[in-house]
Amino acid sequence: MKNLFLSLMLLISSMLFAQNDEDYVDGLVSEFVTSLKNRNINTYVLSKRFCNGKIEMFMLENGVMCSSKSTYYEGFLFWEDNGRLMIKKFDNCGKFYSLELVGSPVFNFIKEFKEEIQLNPVKPYKIALKESGPLKSAEIYPCSRIIKYQDEDGMQINQSYTLFDLTNGAIEKNINFEYNNSLKTVALDKVLDTLIEQMDDKFRRQ
Repeated sequence: MKNLFLSLMLLISSMLFAQNDEDYVDGLVSEFVTSLKNRNINTYVLSKRFCNGKIEMFMLENGVMCSSKSTYYEGFLFWEDNGRLMIKKFDNCGKFYSLELVGSPVFNFIKEFKEEIQLNPVKPYKIALKESGPLKSAEIYPCSRIIKYQDEDGMQINQSYTLFDLTNGAIEKNINFEYNNSLKTVALDKVLDTLIEQMDDKFRRQ
């Protein structure tokens, strides 16, 4: 009887607690991108962001407790639909309703600078002197950004970097600090940041 009770408790616990990882988030994004392509929408930009080791937990509307497995991942997809700029959020616990953005120049910015964004990645934090020993960037700034772009002509952009690479505050100065912060990739990320912050309290889970 005791074993039966324990088995039932484990079953109930598994139903009430879900853990999902990066592959789950990537799968949700890929599935939705496919649905856009089926509607002949082939231009989009994805902003993916995460901090290694940061875990988030949410109580979903159906009563299931959801947690990131080891790291919490967020993906924000932007696309144009009949002249409307749209945004959709994805995370370890599922996807959110698509929302309309008003008055953003994000795709005009990408079209103007897409070759520069494509060809000029952010450089790693680099020091001139090494007396202080190796930099442990993951311990200082564990947060990363990934930007993916694809247009109807087949052009693709895939840039990734850590936020630590944009700083200059370690024991030794970052000789790539000015270069990195002048990049259009970083400027684009700031545009996306602004849009995400504007919509943050409006996202609702599907």
